[in-house]
Amino acid sequence: MRPGSVIAAAVCVLGACSSSPKRDDGGVTPDRPRYEAGRPPGCGNGKLDPDESCDGEELDGQTCVSLGYLGGSLACHENCRFDESGCSRCGDGVLQKGEDCDSAELGGATCVSLGFTGGTLACKQTCEHDTTRCTSSAPGEATVVYGSATAVVAQRMDTATGSWSKQTLANEAGTRWAVSHTSPSDPSRAVAAVAVQLIGGVDLLLFHDDGKAWVQNATIPINALDPSFRAFDVVYQDKSGVPLLVYSNGTSNPMFRTFDGTSWSTEQTVFLKPPGTTPVRWVKLAVRPRTDEVALVYSDEKTLLHAVIWDGKSFREAETKATLASEAMGYKGRSFDAVYEDQSGDLLVVNGDDCCSCFGYYWRKPDKWTSPGNEPYIWEGGGPCGRWKLQRLAALRGSDAVALAGDEATAVIWGGAAFYGGTITWPGPMIHDNRTIWADVAWVGSQPTAVLVHRGWTDSTMPEGRGRLHWLRSQPGGAWLRGKPHVVKAMGELVQVRLMAYPAEDRVFAAFSDDQGRLFAATYDLGKGWVAANSGAPVATDLASATDTRPFSVHINQ
Repeated sequence: MRPGSVIAAAVCVLGACSSSPKRDDGGVTPDRPRYEAGRPPGCGNGKLDPDESCDGEELDGQTCVSLGYLGGSLACHENCRFDESGCSRCGDGVLQKGEDCDSAELGGATCVSLGFTGGTLACKQTCEHDTTRCTSSAPGEATVVYGSATAVVAQRMDTATGSWSKQTLANEAGTRWAVSHTSPSDPSRAVAAVAVQLIGGVDLLLFHDDGKAWVQNATIPINALDPSFRAFDVVYQDKSGVPLLVYSNGTSNPMFRTFDGTSWSTEQTVFLKPPGTTPVRWVKLAVRPRTDEVALVYSDEKTLLHAVIWDGKSFREAETKATLASEAMGYKGRSFDAVYEDQSGDLLVVNGDDCCSCFGYYWRKPDKWTSPGNEPYIWEGGGPCGRWKLQRLAALRGSDAVALAGDEATAVIWGGAAFYGGTITWPGPMIHDNRTIWADVAWVGSQPTAVLVHRGWTDSTMPEGRGRLHWLRSQPGGAWLRGKPHVVKAMGELVQVRLMAYPAEDRVFAAFSDDQGRLFAATYDLGKGWVAANSGAPVATDLASATDTRPFSVHINQ
């Protein structure tokens, strides 16, 4: 609306105008013509004419904010008057049409009224209910996707009954890596990507769980640099629920596709001009909560680390962090990881460096990278010098805290602006034979307690390492305590582990394999401790065994 129109409208409200205003020459302007259905004569021509607030896409420079709202999308009615239905005053603490809640105003809703059994309901910045701190007694189902000696398999565990259901996804051998992810809008749905090594190269098998059964959607031949490197990742965008796949085809430019629920889009390059010059070897995607933003962080053959942001429609190449750091060298493990802080939405990237017991980290606030540089941590009782071979991050829901698991038996908490000091609590000498040192970490639901499982010693020097799951639990102030080992009598030496938190419970699901190609599962509960799944027996006995890859993945259907 033009300034003059605003003034005239205000005068009319005060009763100071009539249908026949005086002209400057003393005459009387004829009555204005009656508009058909309240529509000015020129309305619809896309140009702003007298008596029109807007016309089509022409909004006269006005926005929801200029009209007094806090945000939203302004449009134009067919009668050339503003359509303010897309505008919002979200954030003013007053519940209005189109809002589930506003700040502390929850509209009378509670966790219980929304179908949960308890907990604390909150409100998102988008004026939608935030149920992350709600709890439910309805147990979730944990799904393990893995490669056996002859096939790709999905097994789902109903934690209410402990029963398992099994489906063969593809009759393919040679699984090297498996990644799966649950839909944020419909937990019964999921996607999975599985890398299978063939004689002529590597195939990437893509699957979709539609809530009833798994379906194979595509097979993509990829020219992987080395099957020991996981050159792909797949996630759901958190707001739209659209899956995003990024992978390497053996070049310096990563490729990507999206999934519409039925088929994958055509292959596209991430960059017009990639920042690196050598083939991509490791790919990691991090999802920003409650948005469609996804961070792609990847390393190349020169061990240079790069990062770029997906905004829900495209990769913002102009904001690429060309070289974050030089990844640690000389082994197969992924020495970097990335995660968004749940509350602030800031991105944290950590990377191992080719030095002694240290790592570097990068912290990205919206549209700005900061680099405090390498932060040396000489861990108490650190033992011999060794390069960081692996790092894993997990973000605490409703907080800016992040838990980190690394080799050298390290466990440390990021508090939102800095790391607390780490401690070593593992017994026995560490492995320093260039084997991948596997570890993983997860928060127990939304509780400020993280658990960490680690393979960090040899059976020859640690006889009780066989048949036991060794773990840590975080404490307030950044300290960690070593828990009593969880006994798994049928297990040999721990090789790989994957932890996943139940989103509506204070529990963690663990899948782990041993040196005999057997896959096991267990859950950790704050009230019960570790509880063996499948009565302690292996979930699978013919896992595609390898010490430098992880041929299984876990996601929670809840």
